Amino acid sequence: MDILSNLKTLINLYGLIFALVLTVPYAVFLRNNGGLENLVSNKGMLLIERIGKFCSIFLMIVNLGILESGFTAPIMEKFYLLSCSAVSFIYLLLWLAFFKKKNNRRLAYALGIIAGFIVIYTGLLQVRPLLLLSGITFLIGEVYVIGKVIK
Repeated sequence: MDILSNLKTLINLYGLIFALVLTVPYAVFLRNNGGLENLVSNKGMLLIERIGKFCSIFLMIVNLGILESGFTAPIMEKFYLLSCSAVSFIYLLLWLAFFKKKNNRRLAYALGIIAGFIVIYTGLLQVRPLLLLSGITFLIGEVYVIGKVIK
């Protein structure tokens, strides 16, 4: 039982679910439209976007125990689950629309901003400053990359 309790403190199950919601549609998009790196000439901003994205996904799933406080009240956990589920549902609906209307700049920006919002929101409500910082980094890089890739 000790190993199971340690695993529960290391892995954030809510974060895992929302990280999957964020990454699966993006992975499907990349699989069908590979080679986006060649469209961005500023490799530094591409690196910032990738570092922010991978750190955000990692930190949503893994609890490092550094500067993390968790939810400030039990009601915050329920509020987080409901609100983040609603935003994630909208996010998935926008992905469906984006798959039908490829290269739609407005949808691409909406997807990037919502993905960044989910990460930042998780960092704020779970009081996880490293996740918050990586979410801000991800959002800045994502908006830049979308502006260069989607014309």
